[in-house]
Amino acid sequence: MLKTRSSLNWRQPDWHPDFGDAAAEFEHLQALALAVLSTISGAEVELVVPEPGLMYLHVARPDGMTAEVYSLPGVGSASRRFGVFVSPGTDHERESYTDSVSQAIERIGTGHEMAPEAPRREATP
Repeated sequence: MLKTRSSLNWRQPDWHPDFGDAAAEFEHLQALALAVLSTISGAEVELVVPEPGLMYLHVARPDGMTAEVYSLPGVGSASRRFGVFVSPGTDHERESYTDSVSQAIERIGTGHEMAPEAPRREATP
């Protein structure tokens, strides 16, 4: 498994095209990593490549909130989109998709996707 923290020193994975477009995924995730580092103070980013055909961006905020972001083929006219998983592997995990770097950063940075839904109050007669 490859883990690389500095987005400026990342190397594009070299896998067979049958596993997907490594160059497009890599460039998409690297652009988001640079935007996260310049937008979210104290954030850490790491490119994780657990196996050929799979890579994601692991983001850690200073307050302990984490996110995993995947680069996915786009829908319609979009060439790529982000799959954003805030608080992965917890009871508070939230999943969302966006074509926009700014929306992905908003979901990671605000943590609003992390908070569990408030319980609904029953109306009293």
